[in-house]
Amino acid sequence: MKIFLAAAAIVTGIASHANAQTALSPASDASTSFKSAGDVFKMCTANVNTDLSECLGYMEGITDTQYLLRRADKLPSCFPAGTRNTQIQDAFVTYFMAHPAEREKEGALVIFAAIKARWPCPEK
Repeated sequence: MKIFLAAAAIVTGIASHANAQTALSPASDASTSFKSAGDVFKMCTANVNTDLSECLGYMEGITDTQYLLRRADKLPSCFPAGTRNTQIQDAFVTYFMAHPAEREKEGALVIFAAIKARWPCPEK
């Protein structure tokens, strides 16, 4: 059930921005790999609106997934109610700049780490 909810959240968050892409890049081809933290950083710091839109969609998918996984384990959300995707983006960019060695890690894992660093996740 957790896997289904996680997949649904990711698809929902990213699908809303699918029209912004004209072609799939190798990093976004789900059959070969996920986006690295470096790929996500490039999207989230770009000067191109389509990249920034994709970044915010990616943040939404990741945060929805984290929320659903924690809710399934009966744990509260890591970030306060009303937190905006742009705040998640800022937390990720700040965290990534302080941890450049994580460039090749899966982007979602580094975003989770950034959220936990900015808003420590309650365990109960």
